[in-house]
Amino acid sequence: MQENKVHFNPKIMAVGLNPAWQKTLLFPEFIPGEVNRAAKISLFPAGKGINFARAAGIWGAEVLVCQFLGGQTGKNIKDGLAKERLRHLTVNASSQTRTCTTCLCGKSGQMTELIEPSAEIPSHLVKTLKNKILDRLTSHSGIALCGTYPAGVGADFYADIAATARKSGKPVMLDGVTGVGKTLDAGIHVLKVNKSEFSILSGKKNIFQGAKSFFRRYNVEIAAVTAGPSNAFLFDENGLYEYKLPDCGRILNPIGAGDTVSAVLFSELLRGRMPAEAFRLALGAGTASCFRLKSADFSPKQARNIAGEIRIKKRK
Repeated sequence: MQENKVHFNPKIMAVGLNPAWQKTLLFPEFIPGEVNRAAKISLFPAGKGINFARAAGIWGAEVLVCQFLGGQTGKNIKDGLAKERLRHLTVNASSQTRTCTTCLCGKSGQMTELIEPSAEIPSHLVKTLKNKILDRLTSHSGIALCGTYPAGVGADFYADIAATARKSGKPVMLDGVTGVGKTLDAGIHVLKVNKSEFSILSGKKNIFQGAKSFFRRYNVEIAAVTAGPSNAFLFDENGLYEYKLPDCGRILNPIGAGDTVSAVLFSELLRGRMPAEAFRLALGAGTASCFRLKSADFSPKQARNIAGEIRIKKRK
């Protein structure tokens, strides 16, 4: 497909309420129940909002990630964001931000993820961050709501942002499944989830039946559904598209691939690219990110090369 020459770099607000200090360990072989010695370690800021910001920044967008941070890990995240030149709107909390640990097995290619619980956020801090987001909302091209929210944050947080953005004519992307009913009721532009998450939201195991059920219930323009290396699907006003991804062989780290897809998809949609082609580029970027140790890091050239090998089938 001929690619449009689009030069507009969107300004995106990424709301990611569950950031993490990421520790990624690469083992020659990871054996559960045994003492495992890592050959390599990588430490960096992560969580769905930060991963989104990193990937969108690589793709040329300007992103402001909105979050709560606390403790030494919170400081580590701020320092890491500064090194990456990723802008952030942070409300400081007294509790320490969680650490997430990824264990990668070089022999099998499998991944094990260890996720610490997030501390509860006090109500006055929740109100402070939401007000700061709402005050800055209209100065951005679009709003991305990334992932779940910690204890202390209610479903109204995302829903109020989505409703305000809709009134202001700002597109909203949602990449989340837990407690998002009110947000979907408020109306969003695009939903990006994986296949199992879409089944939860639609109440159907069959993706085609699920799409009919989902769009009858919610005011959503586009639904993009991923399934790892398996076929992905896009539903919009023009119909249904199925994407066959190429076999790229052994990957390194799949964590953050979905966030990369969200970031590139939303960036391209805000640039005015047609949804079917925007999703193909996004899938290429998500796949490319799996070859880097750092989550949501990728080569744009490799992403475009992979995207060129993705086959799209329009289904009835």
